[in-house]
Amino acid sequence: MPRLPAVKREDLDADAQAVWDRVSASRGSVRGPSAFMMHNPPIADRVAELGSQLRFRGGLSGADRELAILTAGREVEATYEWAAHEPLGLEAGVSREAVEVLRHQGSTAALQEHEALIIDVVRAIYREHKVPDDLYAKAEAAFGQPTLVELVVLAGYLKLVHSSVVARFRGRMINVHPALLPAFGGSGMYGHRVHEAVLASGATESGATVHFVDEAFDRGAIIAQEKVPVHKGDTAETLAARVLEAEHRLLPKVVLDLARRIS
Repeated sequence: MPRLPAVKREDLDADAQAVWDRVSASRGSVRGPSAFMMHNPPIADRVAELGSQLRFRGGLSGADRELAILTAGREVEATYEWAAHEPLGLEAGVSREAVEVLRHQGSTAALQEHEALIIDVVRAIYREHKVPDDLYAKAEAAFGQPTLVELVVLAGYLKLVHSSVVARFRGRMINVHPALLPAFGGSGMYGHRVHEAVLASGATESGATVHFVDEAFDRGAIIAQEKVPVHKGDTAETLAARVLEAEHRLLPKVVLDLARRIS
C-alpha cells in the first residue's frame, strides 16, 4: 500500500479544488510532481504559478525555453523531464544537433551560436554554480537583463523539490544516477562530473543506479543497478553515452516493477 494515496479532486475542500483546477488548466492535467504537491495545495498552487509564468508568459521563445529545460534536465539526469520535453523542444524549433549534444553531454562548439549560448549558461549554473563574466556578458547582450533573469530561474526550476516534500513521499520518489552508487555520488556529483570522476579514479566499470530519494544526495536505498564497462581511451562523453543507454534500459524496468508492487 502506498504511504500517501492519490489525491482525488472530489475529496478536496472548495479552496483546494480551486487550486486543482488552476493546476489542471495550466498543465493539462494534475500529474507527476503536481499530483504529489496536491497533498499541500498552497505549495502546488505557487509552484504551478511560477511554472506557468516561466513556460507560457515569459520573454524566452518557445525553442529557447525548451532548450533550457532540456539542458537542465540532462544535467540532473531528470529522465522524466527529458522524455516529456524532447519532442516539445523539437516541435518548438530546437535543432536535432543541439538535442544530440545534450543527449551525449558533448561540446557546443559546432552548434549555432544562440543555442550554444543557452546550453553553456545553463551548464555553468549547474556545474560551476555561477556564470563566468565573459559568458554573462554574451548572455546579457543576447537576451537583455529581464530575459536573462528568466533563463536563470528556469534553469533552477528543476531543483524546487524541498526536503519536506521528500520526507512526505519517502519510499515513493526514485532517481536514476549515472554511476554505481555509493561510489561517485553525493553533492555536486551529476552530469559530466560523475563520468570524469570515474575515469580519474581508474575504475574499470561504471553503470546506472536507480535508488529511492531521501534528504541526502544519492544516499537513498538502492533499488537496481546495471554495470557498464569502462573502455581504454574512454572520454567523459563516450562513457556518458553508454551509461545513458543503461539508464534507459534500467529505469523503465524498475518503474514497472514498483508499479506492480503498489497496485
